[in-house]
Amino acid sequence: MSDRQDRTEAPFQTPGAEGTGAPAGGGDELDIAGQSVASALRTSFLALKLVLLGLVVIYLGSGYFALPPGYQAVVVQFGQIRGLDSQAGPVLQPGPHWTWPWPISRPIPVDMEKPRSLGLTSFWFYVDAPLRGLTLDEMLKRAHPPDTMTPGLDGYLLSGEQEIVHLRLVVKYRVDNLVDFVTHVDAEPAPQASDSGDQLVSQIADWACTRTVAGMRTDAIIRGEVDTFKESVKRLMQERLDEVHSGLSVVDIIVEDRTVPLQVRPLYLQVVQAENEKLKVVSAARTRATQDLNEMAGPAHEELRQAIQAYELARATGQDVAAAEQMKLILSLIDTAGGTVASTIGQAMAESSRTELAVRAEVRRFQDLYDKYLANPSIFIAQLWAEVKADILDSPNVEVIYLPSDSKEIRLLLDRNPQFLRKQEMDKYQQQVNRGG
Repeated sequence: MSDRQDRTEAPFQTPGAEGTGAPAGGGDELDIAGQSVASALRTSFLALKLVLLGLVVIYLGSGYFALPPGYQAVVVQFGQIRGLDSQAGPVLQPGPHWTWPWPISRPIPVDMEKPRSLGLTSFWFYVDAPLRGLTLDEMLKRAHPPDTMTPGLDGYLLSGEQEIVHLRLVVKYRVDNLVDFVTHVDAEPAPQASDSGDQLVSQIADWACTRTVAGMRTDAIIRGEVDTFKESVKRLMQERLDEVHSGLSVVDIIVEDRTVPLQVRPLYLQVVQAENEKLKVVSAARTRATQDLNEMAGPAHEELRQAIQAYELARATGQDVAAAEQMKLILSLIDTAGGTVASTIGQAMAESSRTELAVRAEVRRFQDLYDKYLANPSIFIAQLWAEVKADILDSPNVEVIYLPSDSKEIRLLLDRNPQFLRKQEMDKYQQQVNRGG
């Protein structure tokens, strides 16, 4: 076949009928498709880079955190606290901070100011749900307690008298040393960190309460000496927490409730009431005694009482020198005493002065009479006898009976004259009225 014939027949061939044939313009179409695919891949890779870059920025940004006031934090990096050997120290203060995000590092923030409260019911009896929230007396009114306690369900303590007591407490504690707390107690971030702290404090509090109550009397635990109990528990707990380097400090121990077993509580309350009545009577008696002593001897009555007791003891044991010294002290205290003692002493001293003056006057009168007697005994005796008769007759208690001079017979009636007695009574009454006015 000639060339002309080939050229003539070529247009009537089906495209692609020969393996080596290609349509006209096919290379340009392939180039355009390749360029589109390359452009799409470049765009995808660019978007992927931007997404990865954004993820990196978000990842690094997640390392920023801010500590509120009162909080501190340490950063744990690959299982170790970062900054232990640095000059600034490992503890981060309130404010913004950055660290490598997890899993490289993680901050552990802890509230260092607000105390944590841990309620302890290990030593309290089991209470049914309907009775919870009621007082002990209300529980006894609504239900009768079981005859025995159930081990593992009812908690209790044994006092030094081997008697059962129940306590319900609240322990307040806080973190003082963050590094020790994270190292030895819990390396979990908040709030999980408080769980291990509560477990440790609860165990140590149980031990401290058991040891403290075992050395105290039942009445001291139930009715008094709460401060003694609290100080002992707090001291024992702090000693043990320091031994394990917990970084925790006990702030306070609050005794919410305390009682003997409910089975014997009514009888115990009766005993307490009787003792309270006794204390009231004793207190009233002491108050009355103090008032009486103050009225009797004034504020110095206690010193005077002690001096008198010491004087009596010295006399009883034959210590004459000590007794004399105590007597001097008693006299000096009496001089400064007040109340009835001072009034009585004042009256006694006044009476003593009056008696002394009267005796002195009597002595002077006797001396004057004696001098007159020596001068003229007969005249002195007659004059003195006349004065004596005049004093006797002038007495209001003497009834004078006049007799006629010529009467030879004298009869005396043993009964006194009623008019005279009436006059005596009227005179006495008039004198009392005058003194009262």
